[in-house]
Amino acid sequence: MLHAECQISNLQNMPRRNVEKKRRSKKPCSTIAFFESQISKLNHILRDKTTSGIRRTMETMNFDIADADPHELIHSDLIKDNSYISYTKHFRGFFKFLALIGDYESMLVFHNRKTSTVTQSMVAANVALYILYKTKKRDDKLTKLDNRTLPVTDVFGNEISCCGDWNYTGNADQFLNAITAIHKAIYQSGSYTDPCPRCITALQSNSNSTGCQFHLGKYKFYRCGNPRYSNEVDRAMRTATELTQNHQSRKCPQLLPSEVNTLRRYLCGTNNISDYQIYVMILLGIYMFLRFDEVANLSFDHYLPEYTVVRRDGYIENLLFKVKGKADKCYVYLSLKRNDEFPHFCPVRHLLMYLHLTAINSGYIFPDFKRKKDQYEYTQFNSTIKALIKDHLGKTDKISTHILRNTGYLFARFGGGVFDVIQRAARHKSTKTALAYFSDAETLFNSFKNTQAALINKVPKWHDIWVNNVESYRSQYTGPVYTLPQLAAMFKLELLGRDTLAEPKDNSPFFSLTELLGRITEKDQQLTTLEKMQQELRKEGASSLLVDIATTYYLKGSRCEQNVPIGSVSGVVRDHVNDRSSNASFTDVVSELQGNGNDADESSCNPGTAVVPHVNVNVMRKRPAVCDNTRTSKSTKRNGTEEIHGRSLIKTLPPKDRLSALLELYEKNKTIPKNCLTGGARTFFYNVLKPVHDCYHNHFHGDQAAFNGKHDLSDYSRFSRCGCNGVGDNCNVKQSNYA
Repeated sequence: MLHAECQISNLQNMPRRNVEKKRRSKKPCSTIAFFESQISKLNHILRDKTTSGIRRTMETMNFDIADADPHELIHSDLIKDNSYISYTKHFRGFFKFLALIGDYESMLVFHNRKTSTVTQSMVAANVALYILYKTKKRDDKLTKLDNRTLPVTDVFGNEISCCGDWNYTGNADQFLNAITAIHKAIYQSGSYTDPCPRCITALQSNSNSTGCQFHLGKYKFYRCGNPRYSNEVDRAMRTATELTQNHQSRKCPQLLPSEVNTLRRYLCGTNNISDYQIYVMILLGIYMFLRFDEVANLSFDHYLPEYTVVRRDGYIENLLFKVKGKADKCYVYLSLKRNDEFPHFCPVRHLLMYLHLTAINSGYIFPDFKRKKDQYEYTQFNSTIKALIKDHLGKTDKISTHILRNTGYLFARFGGGVFDVIQRAARHKSTKTALAYFSDAETLFNSFKNTQAALINKVPKWHDIWVNNVESYRSQYTGPVYTLPQLAAMFKLELLGRDTLAEPKDNSPFFSLTELLGRITEKDQQLTTLEKMQQELRKEGASSLLVDIATTYYLKGSRCEQNVPIGSVSGVVRDHVNDRSSNASFTDVVSELQGNGNDADESSCNPGTAVVPHVNVNVMRKRPAVCDNTRTSKSTKRNGTEEIHGRSLIKTLPPKDRLSALLELYEKNKTIPKNCLTGGARTFFYNVLKPVHDCYHNHFHGDQAAFNGKHDLSDYSRFSRCGCNGVGDNCNVKQSNYA
């Protein structure tokens, strides 16, 4: 078996470059030789035609390039890398189209030796024609803008047919953004104007002319401005919008928590540090709403040690990072909070153990170990994620660089986040864009609620990661300052213990990577075991109600203690299936699962405590007729110790099954002295159980269908206040819908 220490033995000696000294460019190529390269890619017949046409046009326009140095087409420092790649793609397509229709004057805008101060704008009509050429249905004839009965012909006299490549108006918008960028480079911005024939005639007759009689002093000898703002392009965009209005774009999917957990089980089970690295990158991308390139660009310089929160006992609560995405004008500050309830989804745990295993202490946080590069390139990360999703999740949907941001919305919504707070954390300036992410998450959340799928898609409670004022944030904590490597060493000692981690004198490996990750997640096999239990119970004839009870109890017990005897849990349910033909009493099953001698409610279990309900399959729990209510404190004198077992499980049941469960709980607990109940149990009895029981019998005379038709038990906790108090001969519903 490969061990973590063996795998990373050569990593510590890997040369580390300073991030600030060298940034790896993601631009595939330069545009400094764009004009010549695109001319060479034309077929030889069209190439000869284009070359001679450009030569004549340059002579006519006095296009002198003798003293001009080659330069880029656009100012690449003003746009992001992804936009740069998209713009050059549109340039290539439009360049070929201009060569096809013979618009050589517009082609000269792409010349790499032009003088920007004397270069005319492109012909706006041909920009509009290109939009229609790409948007209209394939094989439709491309017609002229001023006369739709006349076809557009190429330089050989052949009619041009549309290609229909664009079925989404976003493509046209992106193309016009590219046109804007290249015109800004030649100082042609603002409104667009075509040359005036009268002005040109006046100039030909008089070299000192200032324009025709209509444009004296405001001559229009050449095209100027941005074609995007022309009437021709505006009409073409309206037509393109009408043609593509019924198109539904393929959105990047969201990964369900269960799917992320599937990827985790694979990536953390191969005993390979590179696979584990991918899972850490996935977690950080989800919880910090990062794109692929932003994850790959994370470095130690982005970590802010002075703002990290560490308790006095050495417990690491959260980390603070600064990030700057493509839409961020400056650095924003994001906090990663540790989570011990769902350790398999905790980014802090996995990041710190990753840093301990790799011994990385400078430069990029995520180097490419396989290719021995100091940075994991985002294109490689993109292809890796696509392959993982296809191979292990069976998804062939569109996978883009935004899938982790999209999944971040899902995790935040499943964790109880609200829209405006999530939008701020995700750094979405556009509410429309943020709603597109959030609405999908909201739909899944509502469809999973109160279903079996919700049990395997649980996530930690979401906390806002946005830090507006870092100084105010820091003022709350005045502890020591730790670097990331120091925090990694502290977490290692906290997790595994100081004695077990003493370095062997012979330098022999002592923990495999799989074993270490098992310590991090604590409940590595929980879901797999849970799924097996559910399948076995269904095969043996257990009703969905009993399966839900067993599942919920197991999950709650697992949060209290790692070694919950799942065989005993399923055994209780299985006994009731065999003895009572799946008509087991809800309270009987719950009481037996609670065991004998444990008065703690399952909802009181907290991570890290040793309290767990004890399962006893042989002894049915017997409630005492009286209680010992002799306490000294004021709170315990008022409240007893007896609990209504199973009340926390009601919310996991479908609303249609809650009435029978509530009635059973009432019958089981009506004889208990109410001063023996805990405060929460007594409130539950008088606000829920008794009103439901009285209303059901007094107002509906035991007719369950009529009761459910009148009352929605989606929020049964408000039944007495907003529903009915059970008093009188008639149901006194205060609100028609109080859910």
